[in-house]
Amino acid sequence: MNKKHQKGTSSELAAARYLSDKGYYVFFRLSVTSPIDLVAVNHRKKEVLLIDVKTVSLRLTGKHKGKRINRRASPEQKKLGVKILYYYGKNKFELH
Repeated sequence: MNKKHQKGTSSELAAARYLSDKGYYVFFRLSVTSPIDLVAVNHRKKEVLLIDVKTVSLRLTGKHKGKRINRRASPEQKKLGVKILYYYGKNKFELH
């Protein structure tokens, strides 16, 4: 497994723990080509989240140096209502 895949897998595991700590049941994808990384279900809120986890990358140069590089949902993800969960590290997340 290359470094990029290791980083992504680590971020997905951190996201699963984060969501689990918030009261969600978390389910992992079975296919590497899936548009969804995690399914999170909160039975108390009657909420189901379809999530694509993204490790945050910051711009290194230019006018917006230090700003997050935004990732867009694919057309298929938009159709399914997939939310992007950004992982900043150190248990910091942002849902979009």
